[in-house]
Amino acid sequence: MNNEKLAFDIAIKSMEDYAKQCKKEKNHKMMNPIEGTYLLVSSLALGLLYKSDDFLDDCKELMHEAIDDAFKIVKDNNHE
Repeated sequence: MNNEKLAFDIAIKSMEDYAKQCKKEKNHKMMNPIEGTYLLVSSLALGLLYKSDDFLDDCKELMHEAIDDAFKIVKDNNHE
C-alpha cells in the first residue's frame, strides 16, 4: 500500500468513526456536516502543526496547498 492510499484510508476511517459517534442534530437525526468538517480538519491541522517543530510556517503552507489540490480534484471530477 502506498502512503497516499494509506493516508486516504485512515482519513476515511476517521470520518466514519466521527459520524457514528458524534452528537446528532435533533431535526435531521444526523451529524452537522459543516461542523464535522471543521472539527475534523481543525483537529488534524492541530496535530500536524503541533508535531511540525521548527517547520510551523512550512507545514501551514503545505496544508493550504493540500486543500487547494483536493478542491481542484473534486471540482474537476464533478464536472466530468
